[in-house]
Amino acid sequence: MHEKKRILSFILALCMVVTMTVMPVSATEKTTKGNTTGDFVKPLKGDGTKEDPYQIANADNLYWFAATVNGTDGLTKNESACATLVSDITVNTGVLNKDGTLNGNGENFRVWEPIGNLNNQYSGTFDGKGHTIQGLYVNTTKDYVGLFGTSSDTIENVNVVDSYFKGGDSVGGVSGYNSGGSITNCTNSGSVSGSASVGGVCGEGNWGGSITNCTNNGNVSGSECVGGVNGSYSYGTITNCTNSGNVSGKDAVGGVSGVNDSNGAITNCINRGSVSGANNVGGVNGSNWGSITNCYYDKVNCTAGGIMGEDVEGSAEGKSSKEFASGEITWLLNGSKSTPAEGETLPWGQTLSGEKANAYPVLGGATVYQVNKYTTCDTTGSSTKVYSNINEPILGAHTYGDPAFTWTKNTKTGGYDCTAKRTCANDNTHVDEKSCTVTSVTKPATLYESGKTIYTANVSLDNKEYTDTKEVITTPPKKNIASAGVSGIYNKNYTGKSQTQSKLSVKAGSTTLKAGTDYTVSYTNNKYIGTATITITGKGNYGGTLKKTFKITISKGKTYTVSSKKYKVTNASTNGKGTVTLTGVTTSKSKLTSLSIGNTVKIGNKTFKITAIGSNAWKNYTKLKKVTIGNNVTSIGKSAFYNCKKLSKLTIKSTKLKSVGSKAIKNIKKNAKIDVPSKKVSKYKKLFKSRTGYKKTMKIK
Repeated sequence: MHEKKRILSFILALCMVVTMTVMPVSATEKTTKGNTTGDFVKPLKGDGTKEDPYQIANADNLYWFAATVNGTDGLTKNESACATLVSDITVNTGVLNKDGTLNGNGENFRVWEPIGNLNNQYSGTFDGKGHTIQGLYVNTTKDYVGLFGTSSDTIENVNVVDSYFKGGDSVGGVSGYNSGGSITNCTNSGSVSGSASVGGVCGEGNWGGSITNCTNNGNVSGSECVGGVNGSYSYGTITNCTNSGNVSGKDAVGGVSGVNDSNGAITNCINRGSVSGANNVGGVNGSNWGSITNCYYDKVNCTAGGIMGEDVEGSAEGKSSKEFASGEITWLLNGSKSTPAEGETLPWGQTLSGEKANAYPVLGGATVYQVNKYTTCDTTGSSTKVYSNINEPILGAHTYGDPAFTWTKNTKTGGYDCTAKRTCANDNTHVDEKSCTVTSVTKPATLYESGKTIYTANVSLDNKEYTDTKEVITTPPKKNIASAGVSGIYNKNYTGKSQTQSKLSVKAGSTTLKAGTDYTVSYTNNKYIGTATITITGKGNYGGTLKKTFKITISKGKTYTVSSKKYKVTNASTNGKGTVTLTGVTTSKSKLTSLSIGNTVKIGNKTFKITAIGSNAWKNYTKLKKVTIGNNVTSIGKSAFYNCKKLSKLTIKSTKLKSVGSKAIKNIKKNAKIDVPSKKVSKYKKLFKSRTGYKKTMKIK
């Protein structure tokens, strides 16, 4: 099989040379769209050069770009066209189930035709700018399958998610075949399967190509040359890559690469997923003729050994999940160092503690340092090497006694803050100082008596609670009005205007205080229905404040005007069950041509249902042509629309109408249309009897 792949690689390289001078004679098969819709739309910006690449903003742009590279769908072939993504792209949604298997049979998905193939190898620069491409779907027996079928230049910064790639040979989530090109900072979270040379990121690589800083999270399966990151590689490099997907095959199956062929190099890579196969199976690599350096796999998830079933120290080694979580592997992947050389960047990082802790190394994560961990609270004792996100030694426990509390005045709040401080008995330079939680209980000062505040400090140290208190006497410089007596407060009826208390009286003991001299009065929430607040603030010889409340209510039988309509309250409830009758409008009869009666009305900031139309409400409104009645109306009063001679359209939305008064629609237009809910036509026809003014020439429907 390996010899077969070498032959295929040679043929592909030869085709590349030929296509540089001779146009291909075979036509590329047109992209199939299946049972879904889609189009080929040229991007609005860019001309396809490296200096001004096509700016791909949606799926139709992406399909147009693929057809342009491949020379299909009537487009002129341009294998070196360059492009960037300017947003996340969604082709299909829900392609994969949660377990990574195909959702359904794929018949409803828009089918993807990979960018580049055997006769049209992509040789441009494609920059995903960190965006995602979601929902690619390929289910074929053809070779060279992936986001890109074949590539030979630059693919970078693109993330493929929720996608399904199934093909023959050379199948990868990002590129099926990479000949001398670079794939950098790319991820695949889709399902990848095929026959030979199948990889999560790239199926097959050759001729000095590189895969760098790439990640595969999807499941990968095939027959031979199957790898989590790459299926098979010759004369190329795989550097700083990771796989977390499950990898399965028959021969030459590896967590990072299935086959590392002649002069291939795999460096600083990890595998977290499971690996299974019959022959030449490894947690890092299946079959190897090249170099593998400083690579690791999780031996809990994978029991296949490092390379062809064997761990090789310094090359491919199994580590426990605990070792991965500790940060040790991150430090090793970075060349056993935490500080990069000049001009160098450490690719691997890991957050080691807290809610956002990483169980495995991640590309671009938090820096991991190798530090000394001591058994004592200073650096004089014995130590071991451990790993931390802080470049400081880790010291042992201190020996502390009870803390000393220090109280300080808070100039901003007027209260007190407190800190608890304790010193280590082993080394007095080790001091632990912590802010306490302070609560207080105050007995307010009255007109004739000082008050006091007791502050309580609480602090938790080494799972033990400590408490301290401080008492402060408060003597007001002025007599406090807070304990004064207040009379003359009465509940009010809602009027639509702000309400005040005209008979308010404030007494301190037997002394009646003077408004404006001893105190001022202000009101809040005193306009609408509800509870209004009176704030009495001391002035002159008096300090402090005093608050009182009164109710603003609404009464049954009261009439209110809202937006030119007059409403009479029939149920004064303000808990959502209040009702009103619409009795008329303030608009003159000569100007009102249309009328809309809503479902509810807000009076005093409370909502009331409009359940009735009053008698004579629009009697003799001869200009009125159109009326709409809301959902809550149950009755229409007598002569409500009497002599509205031009009224030709009456729309009743309510399904609750129970009565229509006499002459309610008498003398409206004789051919007027009365629209009612369809299920109420029969019932409402009975309501509009002759006494209401209804005529046979009118239509109720």
